[in-house]
Amino acid sequence: MIDLDGRTKVPALARTARRWIALALSLALLMAHPAFAGNFVLEGFVTHIRDGDTIEVAGVPVRLSGVTADELGTARGKAAKAFMHDLVQGQTITCTLTGETTYDRQVGHCAVGGYDLGMRLIEAGMAGRCARYDPDGLYRPVQQQAGPYEGLMPKYCQPR
Repeated sequence: MIDLDGRTKVPALARTARRWIALALSLALLMAHPAFAGNFVLEGFVTHIRDGDTIEVAGVPVRLSGVTADELGTARGKAAKAFMHDLVQGQTITCTLTGETTYDRQVGHCAVGGYDLGMRLIEAGMAGRCARYDPDGLYRPVQQQAGPYEGLMPKYCQPR
């Protein structure tokens, strides 16, 4: 479009779309930068449940820090995903990101109703404490209370 002065006019819809794209890119860059992500709190609804220890909050994939659940190809993995679904369905989730990433996921501690999701998973036997990624022992007492995790404990969870 060109107005009477010969200047190009950009439709309002295109300007709005460009602003949203710029905002999304800025947010993505902010979240990807460890200096910022460690202090970043993400809050919103769960938009997807990947498995028992990975959810998407407002479209952002978050791997729960310090816990591990069996993979989806197993009965335990399917049960953990179903448990997570029941736990977070319709709830607002708050995740405090650690600044770490793994594959395409941010890593963080998430809570629903003020209660840590990792603790809920461990208490229910749906996940186990991943000691290597729980160096401060946040999940140690709840794992001791719940007893040994009966699922598969990946080698990467062993402390170095």
